[in-house]
Amino acid sequence: MKKRITFAALLALASCSAAWAETVVRTPAETQHDMVLVPAGGFLMGRDLHTVFLDGYYIDKYPVTNALWNAFAHAEGRDVRLAEPWADADADVDRLPARQTWFDARDYCAWAGLRLPTEAEWEKAGRGTDGRMYPWGQQIDHSKASYDKDPVMPVASWPDNVSPFGVHDMSGNLWEWANDWFADDYYLNTPLFNPPGPARGTLRILKGGGNLTSEVGMFLASRFHSAEPTVPYCQFRCARSVDGQAIYPSQIAITLQADAGHVNQPLPLVLDVQLDRTLARVEQFDGMSLDLSSAQIQTPLPLIDEGNGRYSTSSTITPLRNGRHPLVVQVQNVDGTQYPTGRVLLDVWPVSDVGIFADRLS
Repeated sequence: MKKRITFAALLALASCSAAWAETVVRTPAETQHDMVLVPAGGFLMGRDLHTVFLDGYYIDKYPVTNALWNAFAHAEGRDVRLAEPWADADADVDRLPARQTWFDARDYCAWAGLRLPTEAEWEKAGRGTDGRMYPWGQQIDHSKASYDKDPVMPVASWPDNVSPFGVHDMSGNLWEWANDWFADDYYLNTPLFNPPGPARGTLRILKGGGNLTSEVGMFLASRFHSAEPTVPYCQFRCARSVDGQAIYPSQIAITLQADAGHVNQPLPLVLDVQLDRTLARVEQFDGMSLDLSSAQIQTPLPLIDEGNGRYSTSSTITPLRNGRHPLVVQVQNVDGTQYPTGRVLLDVWPVSDVGIFADRLS
């Protein structure tokens, strides 16, 4: 019988090693990306420290520099970068971070055979697995990054601005593009496994703070969302999935079928959750359930594994509380921990006497 590994054990394994595997990716222009492996497992994301599990991936050790960008620009007929107005006059222009639009960053990464990291991938690479606020720890330190009206500096100017995974320059200097669209409520519906970001939007996510940012924006969980994808003010780095090592299933859909119910009255509901494959392949998870506590039902409703990644329940509940209730879909760890992976809304209203009064008048 195989030994199951708990989330706590995975965090311990991820935290105990100071050296991570690296790889080198060469672009069509024969320039080089040094990339660091961020291993598969969970981490604590956001200001609310909700848990997210990611497959392993590689991410650039450093932001893309002007030298790397200009090699791409010469090869593809794009504009080269020759100066940085926010940098010191004597700064090495080639080593400055390439300040580009989201579309330029996306195109560069695709040309190099790579991609932009998701917000979750970016944040894990910067924070590690212990929920720290900054790459170096819990306290802001002006000697470790450029912010609060500092000049833009060449890449790798701060030897201590390095994350537990060995990724440099994750805080300060210039805000950094992630792939995701921005949505205010996305954290309320973040899939537990490999969250891809919202399906649509108008603004893209920026992370990490910049040279004009106050201390507040330097927190790695900060999400700057007023940047249109065409604003050329931000640096970027690329990522790459680890081929053949997908561990966690992708969440395809969560569907609730239920009429608006009444308090203290039986209410039938049908819930379907569709993943792209079963949780049974992931040894640390036991199954799924629906948390009904917002309707004052304290016992979670187990979901049945129907096979092929489908989990469902067809049940009758009796809500004990009025209102619109967020019912939380959960994935259960073998140690009993429940992790939210989405929510559905259930309407419950008081039993009205209007209908009874109308009957009496007829």
